[in-house]
Formats: sequence, C-alpha cells, structure tokens
Amino acid sequence: MASIDSDQDTSFDLNLAPFLDIIVSIVPLLLLVVAFSTTKIIETPVPLVVEKAIQELNKKPQAEVILRVGNGNKLSFVTKSNGSEKFHAVALSKEPTQIMDNLYAKALEIKRQFPEVFNVSVEPDSDVELNSIIGAIDVVRKLRTGEEQFKFKDPATGDFLSTDLMFPKITFSNVIEE
Repeated sequence: MASIDSDQDTSFDLNLAPFLDIIVSIVPLLLLVVAFSTTKIIETPVPLVVEKAIQELNKKPQAEVILRVGNGNKLSFVTKSNGSEKFHAVALSKEPTQIMDNLYAKALEIKRQFPEVFNVSVEPDSDVELNSIIGAIDVVRKLRTGEEQFKFKDPATGDFLSTDLMFPKITFSNVIEE
C-alpha cells in the first residue's frame, strides 16, 4: 500500500469558467423557447352517464357519418346507413362565417336523422390548412346555445337521455398516404 506523504499537496483548483459559459448560453435559449411555445387544449366535458351511453352505442353503430373538408371551403357529408350511401353538400358562400353556419345547419340536419350517432370521420384533402379543419370540427362537435337538445335511448338502461353533443368523437380516416 502506498502511503501519502505529508509533504505532497493534494488540493487542486477547479476551473468552473467553461461550465458557467454553458449555463449562461443555455438559460436564455431555454427562456426564448418557452416564451414562444403555446399549447392549446380543446376541453370537452361530457357527463358520465352520456359518455357511457355513447360508448355502448359505438359498439353497434347505426350509421357512419363522414365529413369531407376540401380546399376552398368545400365541405360535404357522406352518410352510410343500411347499405346505402348518401351525399350531403354544404352550401358555399363568399363569407367564411356563412359557410360555417351552413356546415352547422347540415350537421344538425344529419344529427336529427341519426340521433344515436356520435362519431364523425373527418377526411381532409391534403392541401387544406389545419385551421380550416379545426374550425369545421369545432362547428360539428356541439349544439349552439339555445338549441333543443338531442334525445337518444341509453342501450344499457333503456332510459332516454338528452345531450347538447352532436359529434364529439372525431376520427381522421385518411391520414395515411399510400
């Protein structure tokens, strides 16, 4: 075993300057990134009873509703029920708010036909902007204030439930390109 001589100096100086340079460089960068990143959440509170009934209805769908979002605000629905397919065009307008009102009216009409359908498959064209897709989804998700709620039969209990949800379950059906 080696012994340490008492004459030998075992202390040393640690140079922290490079470490502090890194910290001084990284902290402003992190602050810059955090300041410009935003997260948006679409909050959709669904009553528990309605959510359970929707899950039961989704196991045996009555119909399929597809929302097609095309470039230039071309919107349409396709409904598939009992082996038949029906096309529902949304009226075009020069005003974007009028187009969304027309989309809402068509979604309401389809929901009145199929009150037990809560899913909608969204098929956007590849060149449609994300804001247009999100705007269309927001319109068909829920009834506007003051509208008469939908009544549907809970398959588990047989009771009639009412809700202001039109199509809260959104799926994208054409996101994988071939």
